[in-house]
Amino acid sequence: MAGFGGLLLAIGFIAAIYWFIMARKAGKIKNVPFRKPSEIQQQGPASADAKGQVSCEGQVQGQPLIAPASGQQCLYWEFELVRQWEKSSTDSSGNRTTSSGSTSVNTEKLGTVFTLTDGTGGVAIDCTKKPDSDLKTSHSSEIRIGMLLPGELMFGNLRTQVPHLPGGENVKGFKGVEKIVPFQAGQTLFALGKLSQGQYGPTLGDMGWSSLMLSDKGREATLGSAVKGAKIGMITTIASSAIGAILLTVGLLTATPASATATAAPDASASGAVPADSAAGAGTTTAGTAAPVHAALPVKPTTVTSAKPAGSAAAPATTAAPATTAKASTPVVKTPVVIPKKK
Repeated sequence: MAGFGGLLLAIGFIAAIYWFIMARKAGKIKNVPFRKPSEIQQQGPASADAKGQVSCEGQVQGQPLIAPASGQQCLYWEFELVRQWEKSSTDSSGNRTTSSGSTSVNTEKLGTVFTLTDGTGGVAIDCTKKPDSDLKTSHSSEIRIGMLLPGELMFGNLRTQVPHLPGGENVKGFKGVEKIVPFQAGQTLFALGKLSQGQYGPTLGDMGWSSLMLSDKGREATLGSAVKGAKIGMITTIASSAIGAILLTVGLLTATPASATATAAPDASASGAVPADSAAGAGTTTAGTAAPVHAALPVKPTTVTSAKPAGSAAAPATTAAPATTAKASTPVVKTPVVIPKKK
């Protein structure tokens, strides 16, 4: 139960990060000035806020890029090469285990500068860096590796060299994933970024700590999606944290009695204590712990010699007193044996 509670707390922490990101995005869309592309072109820096940020919405114009693997037209593309591997290890007991996973080898990215226009004027959009946008997966494929390692890898239209392989891994294959911001002539995009003066005139680009925001949903739909995401993140954070804290607390409390039982006092026989009835029979008294038992001292026999008539062989007559075992706490008393003389 405690473990499940900890898992819910971890989920709550991740949800809190998502909540923060989406709430920040929604707040930025609400607070940053929203202008027409022609207004930004005419007013320049005066159209932005104190941080130099402004947003606009317009139709796309410009020369698109061609994605290397899929061959699709786009405004931005990235291609990630992933290595899939297996590893074997042996523990101190000689047990052999095999684990598998994947590692990103490298990611190539490329973007372009295009224009958003409202028919009267336009503003340049610098998309050479990765934007904050819903990227579309345009290509994904895997290449399995057998006994022989090929010299090249082919993912759609993209041909690439086999990367360096580290030691200690059994490479099973490679995976290539391509994602793009699609381009369609005349499509409408919403953009939010920092305004600067570039070679194409007033240009929107990334905002330092934040990326350029691009969306084909329009401003209102993008804002609604961010608000919805923030609400989902908030609810998930509160619910997961509350339930997780309760389960974790209950689990720790219920685990405490079990630990106390496991550390109970050892058995009397294991500690060397003498049972009460045995102690009573031995003449010793026990109080919680066994009293030391002293060895009984034997009583030496007493020899008495009686006189015999002359001429007759002296025959020693010995009478041994019966040996008695004294109690551990009783002193030994010698009792003389008296034999009457013959008349």
